[in-house]
Amino acid sequence: MSPTTCRFRISLSFSGEKREFVHDVAAELAKAVGGQKAILYDKYHEAEFARAMLKSYLPKLYYEQSDLTVAILSPAYLHSEWAGLEWSAILEFSKKEESKKVMLCRFEKVEPNGFYGAGYAELDNKSAEECAQLILERLAINEDKAKDHYTSRGEDSAFIGSANSFTVYRKWLFAKLEESDTWSAQFFRTLGKSDVKPFIPLSGVTTVGGNGHTSEARKLPLKTVLSERRSLIEGRPGSGKTTFTRLVAYELCKNSLNPESAGSNKIVNPEDKRIPLLLSPIDVSSNAPIVPLRDIANPDHLVQFLSSLSERQSWGLSSKHIQTLLENGNAILILDGLDELPLQDQTNEVLPLLNLFDEHFPKLCVLVTARLQIGQNDFSGFSLWQISELQKCDVIEFIQSLEKRGTNSLLKFVEQELNRDSPIRTLLTLPMTLAFFSVLYLTGQANLTFYSEVLSSICQWLLDSRKLKSGLTSSKRFNILRAIALAIQFGKEGVDTIRLSDCSEACSSYPGLEDFDMECYLREEARGSELIELKADAVRFKMPLLREFFAASGLTTLTDDEIVTMFTSVGFADTLQASIAGFLGALLEQDAPRRLQGLLNRLSPCQSQQLHERVKALKTIGDLVSQVARPQSFLQTDAIQALVNSVSDSVYSEKSFQEITIEDRVVVSNVIGQCGDKRIDNTTWINIDGGSFLMGAQASCSKRPSYHSRALSNEQPVHEVIVGSFEVSKYLVTVEEYGTFIKSGGYESKEFWSDGQFRTNSRPKRWNEQVRFPNRPVVGVSWFEAAAYCKFVGARLPTEEEWEFLARGKDRSYPWGDSEPTTTSNHCNHGGFIGHATAVGLFPLGNSPQGVCDLLGNVWEWCSNWFVAYGIGGDGDQNLKILRGASWYERPPGSVRSTYRGVNNPEERHKLVGFRLARTIQ
Repeated sequence: MSPTTCRFRISLSFSGEKREFVHDVAAELAKAVGGQKAILYDKYHEAEFARAMLKSYLPKLYYEQSDLTVAILSPAYLHSEWAGLEWSAILEFSKKEESKKVMLCRFEKVEPNGFYGAGYAELDNKSAEECAQLILERLAINEDKAKDHYTSRGEDSAFIGSANSFTVYRKWLFAKLEESDTWSAQFFRTLGKSDVKPFIPLSGVTTVGGNGHTSEARKLPLKTVLSERRSLIEGRPGSGKTTFTRLVAYELCKNSLNPESAGSNKIVNPEDKRIPLLLSPIDVSSNAPIVPLRDIANPDHLVQFLSSLSERQSWGLSSKHIQTLLENGNAILILDGLDELPLQDQTNEVLPLLNLFDEHFPKLCVLVTARLQIGQNDFSGFSLWQISELQKCDVIEFIQSLEKRGTNSLLKFVEQELNRDSPIRTLLTLPMTLAFFSVLYLTGQANLTFYSEVLSSICQWLLDSRKLKSGLTSSKRFNILRAIALAIQFGKEGVDTIRLSDCSEACSSYPGLEDFDMECYLREEARGSELIELKADAVRFKMPLLREFFAASGLTTLTDDEIVTMFTSVGFADTLQASIAGFLGALLEQDAPRRLQGLLNRLSPCQSQQLHERVKALKTIGDLVSQVARPQSFLQTDAIQALVNSVSDSVYSEKSFQEITIEDRVVVSNVIGQCGDKRIDNTTWINIDGGSFLMGAQASCSKRPSYHSRALSNEQPVHEVIVGSFEVSKYLVTVEEYGTFIKSGGYESKEFWSDGQFRTNSRPKRWNEQVRFPNRPVVGVSWFEAAAYCKFVGARLPTEEEWEFLARGKDRSYPWGDSEPTTTSNHCNHGGFIGHATAVGLFPLGNSPQGVCDLLGNVWEWCSNWFVAYGIGGDGDQNLKILRGASWYERPPGSVRSTYRGVNNPEERHKLVGFRLARTIQ
């Protein structure tokens, strides 16, 4: 190679401890100066292959073959053998006349021997983009070009990662997130407790270990979710989804802007330098006013949308910058609140965009959050996560984090409520309502037992805690906010704001506000408010849940005719209707129960209407009573009972299955159960003829019988079993049926119980919550409780052999045949897509040929057997009873298989475990 040949534009010298940082620097440099081959770094580092000649080779490499040599010095650099040789070559090179071709950078102000000048570029607290910016400026100066030659070349620039671009964006987002604290931080700061931190336990699906034990959904590090390429996080309103996404974006920004404090929150890995693109799906949808595009399914929409935001916020990012960013995988796209979109937008606009990521942006990481049941849509390429309810230890930890101001009495009260089955227990298991309830307790408002009461009180407390110059009472301010929420909720779909200039008209129906300066008031209200904010002269509620609550409160001011019109309108988004209707029902139950009863009756259409109209009406009725304390008391009217009777058969019929969506059928079946599900008045027994079959599965040979690639060792060997004829209950034992056992004194009658188990419990776990859904399978019962109920009704639990024979017959893989269950197959309740157990028999396509329901999914089923390894015999493990069938939480193929063997301690009472009945035919 001749001395005039320039092989590398930039050569980088560094130690192993900075490998990841320098990798990011090299990537940014490569985009500006001709690709990776122009940069001497890592796998392109020829010194790696010339160690025997390094002393003679390195000076030539730096002096003749590089335009600029950059030494990135750190403490480890001084102790690295190869870096030491590089430093010697660089030091000698710097003494030559062309020393401007050497650039010295350092961390922690290291001082290598032989160089004592002031020519270091200090890299502490600088991001990789900022380091690359400095290097490119030096290269441009060396070449007698403008300082920003490589970093500001407009649309044609290949360099997309300069400090002037993404650093500006990161700083903007970082500042934005610091300004908008999470709700818990805001509320506790109001109480003078600024040290209280949000607490968000993120859990994955319920897991089954290698030995088949079922376990509660375990708490997983947040980093686990961020390591996935596509993740969908589901959770109830108030479970912490938005707080989680903001913390992720905040920590990612901090990793680059303030690396010395990176990782302090343990939310993300401190080395993670990805750029967080935190967006609202409402903004990205085509209905948003920012980018009026028609075809969101086109990936160019996202690029143009981000380019528009960049121009509006002065990030300095061109469309080419953003396009390359999405393609190279150096970003994570966070879409928070998919459930806030109208259902039509989800299906027709956003989902196609998400599903095209694999094709157009295969390296881009995507994180989506939504309320439960969104997963019914096609998210086949996403890993599903759920933020579970808080466990007892989580709640106690949070309460203990509060200091002073009566926390001892609060802790005592909380422990008491957690140990008994009360409505307050539910409030304490969500981060949002836990924080709300704690605030109210500490301010002397502890006599609250229901969700709507807590929300109403916290909103009133927030308004009372701030006195405004306008002089409006908190009552009038409450009225203004609920009028605005109502206008937003029933205004333009897909938009969560209202223009400031339109707010006066929205509040015109309230007396005393005719000549009121609404704009001035709202600007004052939004300043420092925990409820609303102003963005570009538009009013927005900070929390969607509170916006929905205020909207429901606003509905109470309308006439029944107006409410019915709104609830039956085509444009009323289903996901929002459920939440708003639930709040409305709870508010009316407290203040006007007769009005609620009348509204429910009015929503019951005449029997001549089409099936879909009757289903929609019954679903709305179900939404309205979803949060009332005593739903059954409002549903026992002739009009509602007639509506239920006209719909019941279709809800559970295989013939009408496709006419009613699963979301509607879940809600409608709840109403049917509360009105009295006639299917379960008496146990329906099904006669099963015995016979022989191959039990178990094997994963060694696909050509041999009973093959399944996921078969575990405890499912082997495959062996022939003969089962005698028996009877089995068509349905799992329901809450209503088990309630008869409790009312009849089953827990007080010793003859039903095994030795040592009598009076161990007095009712199933979380019984007060279960009784709201009489036709769902009873859960939270131990094996001994299930066995006691069986004895009470003159039956027994099925054996493991009987259960598998039911599920497989002689030659099929699943109860319904050989096709594996999927999200859209409607064979069973699985995968967490519904988020809870459903009414028995709701998946007729999954029935066995004899008509036995819910053998797979919904809830695990206790069997009579102790666990015994196949082929061994004997009494087996006297500590573990067999479970079969999987539950609503598990995902196929996994444990949602006919041969999968689950086990559990017979004394454990699990929210995913129920049972069915069997009888021997004499």
